[in-house]
Parts: sequence; C-alpha cells; structure tokens
Amino acid sequence: MSRILTTIVGTLVEAWSEVRVHRGRVVLSLVGVTVAVASLTAVTGFGSLSSAAVSATNERYAGRPATYTLSVAEKSGAGTPLDPVAVTAAFRAATERYGIEQASVVTEEERRVQFPSGVQRVYTQEVDRAWGAIHPNVFSAGRWFSAADERLLAPAIVVNGAMWESLGTPDLAGHPVVDVAPDSAQRPTTTAQIVGVLDTGSYDTQPQMWTLAPRADADAGAGSGADVSALPGPDASAGPESGVSPPRYELWIPTHGAGRLSARVASDVRASLGGAATVDTSRTDAQGPDGTESLQVMITAVSVLVLLLGAVGLLGVSLVSVRQRIRDIGIRRGVGATAPRIFIAVMLENVVGTAVAGAVGVLAAALLMGLPVVRDALTLGLPVALPPFPVSAALIGMACSVGVGALSGLVPALVAVRVRVVDAIRY
Repeated sequence: MSRILTTIVGTLVEAWSEVRVHRGRVVLSLVGVTVAVASLTAVTGFGSLSSAAVSATNERYAGRPATYTLSVAEKSGAGTPLDPVAVTAAFRAATERYGIEQASVVTEEERRVQFPSGVQRVYTQEVDRAWGAIHPNVFSAGRWFSAADERLLAPAIVVNGAMWESLGTPDLAGHPVVDVAPDSAQRPTTTAQIVGVLDTGSYDTQPQMWTLAPRADADAGAGSGADVSALPGPDASAGPESGVSPPRYELWIPTHGAGRLSARVASDVRASLGGAATVDTSRTDAQGPDGTESLQVMITAVSVLVLLLGAVGLLGVSLVSVRQRIRDIGIRRGVGATAPRIFIAVMLENVVGTAVAGAVGVLAAALLMGLPVVRDALTLGLPVALPPFPVSAALIGMACSVGVGALSGLVPALVAVRVRVVDAIRY
C-alpha cells in the first residue's frame, strides 16, 4: 500500500515540477481553458440559480406545487344568494375531512389605518396561518403568524416594508400597535399588533397588510369564556360597492394525485351547499419549463467550443514539449522508468495544469455569480431567497477541465512511451 501511495505522490510531484519548468508555454495554453471553464461553470450556475429564482417567485405569488383555488359561484336560477359563511364552513370541513392542513380562506378589502401623517386606506388580505406556507415569503423583520396569535387580545398583523416605513420603522421587540378599522364608518376600530414585516421589494411602494381570518376553533380553544378579539372581518352582507372581494379558497396538496383530491374537495363542498352552487377547482402554481433553457444551451455551446479550442492549443504545446524532452525521457527509460510511469507522468502534466486552470475558472465563476448586482438581476429586484452557488456547477467545471487535460495529454503520452533509449542518445 505504501509503495502505491509513494508512486502516486511521486508522479504528481514530478508532473507539477514539469508544469513549473514549462510554465510559460503552459500558462499561455491554459488561458483559453480557464476562460472556457469559467464560462461553462457560470452558465451552469446561472441556469441553476435562475431556475431557483423563477421557482421561488412563482411560489411566492402563485403558490407551491400543487396549489389549487376553489371557485364557488351561485348556480343560475337558484334564487337564493350564496352565504359566504356557509361556503367557508363547507370548505374547512372538506379540507379537514381529507387531512389537508395547508388550506386558507383569502378575503381582500381596504381598511383604514392610523398613520402618523393621518388615516390611510390600506389593501388588506385576511388569511389563515396556512397561507404563509402556501406562499413562502422573505421577512425583513419579525415572523409570520403563529398559533398563539389566534388568541391574542390585540389581533396580530403582518405588514409590508412600505407600511412599516410609513409607520416610522418601529422596533418589533417593543410590540408596536396601530389602529385599524374596516372601510366603513359604522364598524368599530381595533388596535392591532405588528408581528412581522414582509420584504416585498423596492417596486412595492404602497402600504399593505395581512391579518388572520377569525376561526371558530380558535375561539373554542381560547379557554373558559375568554373573549378573543380579532380584527373586524369583512361584512358578508356588504355589496360589491363595499370594496370587499368574495372569499377565495386555496389549498396546497401533494402533486401526486392532486387532481383527484381537489375534485373530491370540490364535490364535498358542492354537496354541503345542497347543489345550489357550481364548484370548480383550478391549479394556480406555475408548471412547465421556466424559459431559460434556450439561453443556457446557446451559452453552453459557445463555452464547449472555447474549451475544445483550448484543448487543441494545449495539445500542440504538449507535443512540442515532448519532442524537446526526448533525450530526458530516454535517459529516464534507461535508468529503469517503465512505460506506464512515463505515460502517466506526461498525461498528468496536462491534467494538473488544466485542473489548476479549472479551479481558477470555477472560483471566478463563483465570485461572479455571488455579486449582488448579478443576484439582483436574477431575481429582477424581487425579494427572493436564492440558494448559494450550486456545488454541481463547480463539479461540472472541474470535471470538464480534468477531462480536457486527459484528452489533450493522451497523444503526447503515447508519443513519449514510444521513445527508445537509442533514439534519445542520438537526439
């Protein structure tokens, strides 16, 4: 075992010594390899990070795979308008029946909020806690709603960065509160506590907030006769002119069998409403390719071409180097160096050189993709949490550089093996 390790280490040291001796020619020939490996690695990393950015953006706005929206409409000729409370109860019962934990009722309206500069109308989404799991977000401060927030005397709200700045960026550790009321003068004002700030990006300049939808099970578990306050919800009896949108019903279910499961939920809700409504489901999360494949293929093709050109240049330099070292190789053969040892030594000269060039190229690509301006370009300025530079891209870059070194060193190694001692003496 020690003899094998000694041979391997000795061969690597010998190869590195030859690279150092001919470093001028080697460096010139490896410039193309370095550029090609850096381009190839950057393209691979760009593809991985851009796919992650597109996926994260789609999940933020359209939901995770597979997110379905339940559409409930009054059946024509039914005569009796749908009761949103009954529809919500039927939806919750159906999701609980099938063990769907990530389901949310979403209602949108404008509410009046007291800012230091005066009262403003704020776009508000009333959601369940599961909405935060269906639509993952990035937080500037604080957190998303927890189970304990459903039992707070001061209802909890999550705001966006624009609203937080309009309030003077209060420290959440001090439990800041604001006065909130529905967009109706006949309904009471409630004091709400800010528990989190969503990072919605520099493009979102209008205040926005999220609040928990009231749930009967939260009231039941609050304790003995506890009066659990909540932000006053939308008026179910209000007409379209009130600015309150009809409730939207979202559920996040496993991708496998999602169509059948969503159809069962719709069927159960339809049956609970006595056939007085039409209930349909539609998948809202993004599906299919993200649109970056063609760009990746084009840049990868160019990088591979540059890599092949670098390999051809390295091959020429290696052949010239072997021709100039025929006497040296013959002397080594004369003192006992075997043909496999000569073959491996000559080939490793190229492999070691391209490995170093590949490492430099991978490092350059990783530094480039780590620049804030590049990551902002990938996310289009949206607050999306990108993963670090993918290890797979670095491994692909190193594998390509080592492969190029092996291919370009094969012919010179075969030439070196065929050198005879007599020819070396005559040379």
